[in-house]
Amino acid sequence: MNLQKKWNAQLSKIKKGDKRLLVRDMLHEMARLKLGKRDLARKLKTSRAQLDRILSPTESVSLQALEKTARALGCRVVMKLVKK
Repeated sequence: MNLQKKWNAQLSKIKKGDKRLLVRDMLHEMARLKLGKRDLARKLKTSRAQLDRILSPTESVSLQALEKTARALGCRVVMKLVKK
């Protein structure tokens, strides 16, 4: 299975939600850059298991870890407070 199909399979499992949207965008960017999880883990100087936790839509991780991952992908995280 090629990398694009692999990421598309993971993306299809992610539904709307807080971290889920951010993870979806990160997976899209990884696919666009043709960057595998092993390569991204090396870039972050972390283990593949830790990267899996960061990219899991259900695992709790720090905002710092999400920001560091976004920077490694050439992106940044933007948060916004909106009144109901």
